[in-house]
Amino acid sequence: FGYTFLGDEDYKEYELHLTHGATDRKLSIHGQHRMVDDSYQGEVSLNSLNPTADESSDMNVEVSYADVHSEYKNNQHFLSGAFTLSGSELMGIQITSEFGIEGDVQLNTTTLRLGASPLITIDSTRESLDDYTITLPEESSPQYDVSEYKEYLANADIAGYLLSISDTLGIDPSLFLTLFLNGFEQ
Repeated sequence: FGYTFLGDEDYKEYELHLTHGATDRKLSIHGQHRMVDDSYQGEVSLNSLNPTADESSDMNVEVSYADVHSEYKNNQHFLSGAFTLSGSELMGIQITSEFGIEGDVQLNTTTLRLGASPLITIDSTRESLDDYTITLPEESSPQYDVSEYKEYLANADIAGYLLSISDTLGIDPSLFLTLFLNGFEQ
């Protein structure tokens, strides 16, 4: 195990490495960041090398970030900035996550990209609720012991349930049952 840490007030660079004595397998983390207008920007690389195996067992993942800073408002932690995860093992896929703050709401947009093209984008928000209650079930509500799920599944009419769903959705029941039950048995 070893580490190196260099830096001054606005710039930091660090490296951590672990080497397994018997196999010479190495894990290293190397990163650097700088402060720009009270925000961090930088990158971190995670490398795993196994000299006793072929190159396909090696791993290299990088995270870069820009304009990252955090704020505390009303005892809540908020994050702002952009993060990008990439690496040769991801075969050209990048995951970007952009955080923002709007009032007391944390915003996030996470995008899975292939090159410059977005494949999947997920927008989410987090808001603290001051006045909420979790409703407890009434005493007369049915309660189930989840430890007995195997017995329940053994007695459940799954085929009948799937037939009723296929009728409701207008799907050919034989095709629906074949696809579902073949996948379910595997």
